[in-house]
Amino acid sequence: MDPNKITKRLSRDTSYKPTEKSYQSTLSDVDIAKKLTDYTKIKSPEVYKIPLGTHIRYFTVNPKTGEKEFRLGGTLNKLGDNNQYIVLSNGTFSWSVQLANSIIYKKLSISELKETVKEDTKKEMTDLQKENKELKKMIKQIKETTLNSKNKK
Repeated sequence: MDPNKITKRLSRDTSYKPTEKSYQSTLSDVDIAKKLTDYTKIKSPEVYKIPLGTHIRYFTVNPKTGEKEFRLGGTLNKLGDNNQYIVLSNGTFSWSVQLANSIIYKKLSISELKETVKEDTKKEMTDLQKENKELKKMIKQIKETTLNSKNKK
């Protein structure tokens, strides 16, 4: 997305009428988990280290109901003053997200994804090596037991 592209502030769009049931409000916990694949949760002070242009998803607390709501988010366009908010855009509209009542997730970069896969593979290899060692012990015990039972006959 072009960071220089002018977007319309969602709060200033008089034609925008929020619907009672939006796509994101109908997402199940499983759907949300899928949407957060390849995203990582960011601690509040770390938000300001996220590069502009990174895709963000988030949970925010609805001030009317007090409930946590999932948002599909947008591309990070601006880091607000005093670590209080960020501005996201979907290419057409932009909006602010207050950090005080939000849980932020950033999309992992290719290098971060590769590192995650590398770590997961390393852990899997270690687990497989342990299992292999245990299986070899079991095979040895079975052979010894079989050999001992044949010798007793």
